[in-house]
Amino acid sequence: MLKDAEKWMKDIEASLRDERFAPIAEHAQEIWALLRQESSVDLAAVRLEGTGTRRKVSLDVSVDGQEGVAVSVMSQGSSTGSRSASFSRG
Repeated sequence: MLKDAEKWMKDIEASLRDERFAPIAEHAQEIWALLRQESSVDLAAVRLEGTGTRRKVSLDVSVDGQEGVAVSVMSQGSSTGSRSASFSRG
């Protein structure tokens, strides 16, 4: 029963985190759309992952319609731009 309660709490915490982060993710995608210029890399999703002190931002991208991982398909400039978009405040 305790394990069920812990799982329920973690699920609720993740749901609330995603809900609170959604406007930031949307804003990052809007900024990326402005910064990408003629890049074929499209920022599909921005998510927070991990727990405690092991948290990170995960970027889902597509290149010419093919899904990929941001780190493996982006140039250094594109990667920097997407990170800037993720952490800007509007």
